[in-house]
Amino acid sequence: MLSYWQPGSSGCSAVATIALLAWSQDPSPRTVHVFVALADNEHQGIVPVPARLGNGDDPDHNLYWGSAYGVRTFFARSADWLLIACSAKPKPEVLERCVFKHRTTNTYIVADAYRGSEIREAILDFFDAAAGDNAETIVVPPPANRVTIRGGSNLVAYVGHDGSWISNFR
Repeated sequence: MLSYWQPGSSGCSAVATIALLAWSQDPSPRTVHVFVALADNEHQGIVPVPARLGNGDDPDHNLYWGSAYGVRTFFARSADWLLIACSAKPKPEVLERCVFKHRTTNTYIVADAYRGSEIREAILDFFDAAAGDNAETIVVPPPANRVTIRGGSNLVAYVGHDGSWISNFR
């Protein structure tokens, strides 16, 4: 239990516990949307990683996607997550999208691998999603569940290099 009650307390923690329990009992799917900017030695001005890991157009071998601890590989190998589907190029700047489902809860991870040269777009999409903008509904197999991603996700995350070096960010 995340909260407790003490005599003389305001009871706020009890309210938080009730809210958490209500959320945990909600049968609708929970979604986590992960925005991954692939490592890219050529376009990101980073300290280079080995060429195979730093090719921003090759998700299968990229440091942040297909390598041993990349997002796709990590969740695909996890005993807690089931890889449901991967699709190529759901939008021009995204090379691959993978959907994972937690084995014991109704929770989905939707992870997008952005082309390394599109790091700016990955970060801006992440910021928009964190602000609750641009919600999108997708259908994931099986069964055909509708889940909300981007700004409609319960949680969003960014994986990639720091983009502070990008001029004219907006």
